[in-house]
Amino acid sequence: IKIDVRINKPNLHANGYLVLDYLKAIYDRNSNLIWRLPEIDNIVNQSSEIRDLKFTKENTITFLSDSRPLEIDLQGNVVWQLPSPFVFMGDTLTFHHDYKKTNHDTYLMLANKVVLRKTTDVDAETFKKSERAFIEKNGELYTHTEVAIIVEINLKGEVVWWWDSNTYLED
Repeated sequence: IKIDVRINKPNLHANGYLVLDYLKAIYDRNSNLIWRLPEIDNIVNQSSEIRDLKFTKENTITFLSDSRPLEIDLQGNVVWQLPSPFVFMGDTLTFHHDYKKTNHDTYLMLANKVVLRKTTDVDAETFKKSERAFIEKNGELYTHTEVAIIVEINLKGEVVWWWDSNTYLED
């Protein structure tokens, strides 16, 4: 078992906070709870998976709730949210682990999309026994594969810039 232990050094981080996604909370360096993410109808409940909880320069909080990007005020009022599911250029995007409000009132996000990729150098019988779903077309095997896409989205929920890794990848 790999364990990563971090030591609280108050003289180095006296004014810092500990933001714990899974606990849906923010603590001071003395382990005192200073803020807890409230339940928000149809957005956050006890079973919601919270990722990338962080403060913005406006003293709001951005986070992903079950892959849905949101911004709320400290009372739990939704300031901004991306429609869910979010479809861009025909692909449904899922968001994870990296979501930031920029200095230009846009949101920069790392997402995945699923593409159909031809498999190479795989024995067909071995591949068929695997747990991955596959599609056979013209004697060749294809599989659904997640690829990364970075999107920048404005306050209206429009994509203003993107970078798609699928453009640079081969089967």
